[in-house]
Amino acid sequence: MATQSIINFTEQKLVKVIEEIRALEELQKEVKSKITDLETILKEYLADNNTESMQIGTYMVRNTSVLSQRFDTTRFKKELESVYNSYLKQIESTKFSIK
Repeated sequence: MATQSIINFTEQKLVKVIEEIRALEELQKEVKSKITDLETILKEYLADNNTESMQIGTYMVRNTSVLSQRFDTTRFKKELESVYNSYLKQIESTKFSIK
């Protein structure tokens, strides 16, 4: 459908496009929820067996802790606001939404 010329789209066709997007977004929510539920089963299984990783069939399943360092922009802005502001740059982007 994306290759069709938009000139040929009537309002009715565009409404159908929006409705299809909405239906797919709902399906996406359901799939994400199901994935989370299934991941929870595996995480609980690993925890119950006191391990962070396990070979299950041909799959290696891991649930490991990872340490990382992140820049604390909130604190930096609070303590050195003028320096923070001097490094800000304005960018332009687009935001697509359907309400």
